[in-house]
Amino acid sequence: GLQMASQVQCLKVNGNPDAVNGKIVWLSIGMSNCTQETQQFIPQANAFPGKNLKLTLVDGAQGGQTAQVISSPWNSGYVNFWNTVNTRLSNAGVTSSQVQVIWLKEANQAGTTPAQTYYDSLVVQFKRIANELKTRFPNVKLCYMASRISARYASSTLNPEPHSYWTGWAVKKVIEDQINGEALLAYSGAGAKSPWLAWGIYMWSDGSIAQGSNPNVFFTCPGDFQNDGTHPSSAGAQKVGALLLNFFSTDSTCTPWFVGTVCNTTGITQE
Repeated sequence: GLQMASQVQCLKVNGNPDAVNGKIVWLSIGMSNCTQETQQFIPQANAFPGKNLKLTLVDGAQGGQTAQVISSPWNSGYVNFWNTVNTRLSNAGVTSSQVQVIWLKEANQAGTTPAQTYYDSLVVQFKRIANELKTRFPNVKLCYMASRISARYASSTLNPEPHSYWTGWAVKKVIEDQINGEALLAYSGAGAKSPWLAWGIYMWSDGSIAQGSNPNVFFTCPGDFQNDGTHPSSAGAQKVGALLLNFFSTDSTCTPWFVGTVCNTTGITQE
């Protein structure tokens, strides 16, 4: 991860290095919760005094666009999702060739799907999404994956417990498979099919019970949720935004490109 982070550099719109006028693009990919949280993260990050001035943050996530939709070319919403991502990049004055960092937060509608089936499908779809990212953004280096927030208070079958909890296990499985050398998830060399994958904050908690050693990861209802107990309220999304800012501004694989004012221009090989 440190090696891949060291390769992030400022790129021109055609993907060639340009330390003077080039940019580094961070892009979110996901569903409704992801876009709500990204929209709170971006202004917080842009106000952060240490943020790299060459870094452009773009929200590519879209409401209702589940892992099943964005990973499946045969799905009726697939083309529209990726076209919208391209439009948002264009509106931000950047291109797909400048995207090097992804924040991925996805899930599926649970309904009456057994939790094990939900998990199995999500693992397959996460891997297809990783391949989509490498195909659509040829210079992408890093992809940080996120769990769902708590669904302890969910009032519908959209994505309740235990499906929300199992989303995190699906993320863990995909990262583990890449570590174990699965060819489908190769992230370096001429045969790269995926970005390097890692956790990009673990956000699930058992409701208001703080998660593990991080006292800031917990969610209360109604304060942090909308009426459905599934989507974050503005306050809940702001909380996630703050967690993201803390992660990207302190993690050892993020600080080389998130913090500072200069572009890396050494030791780079275009793939």
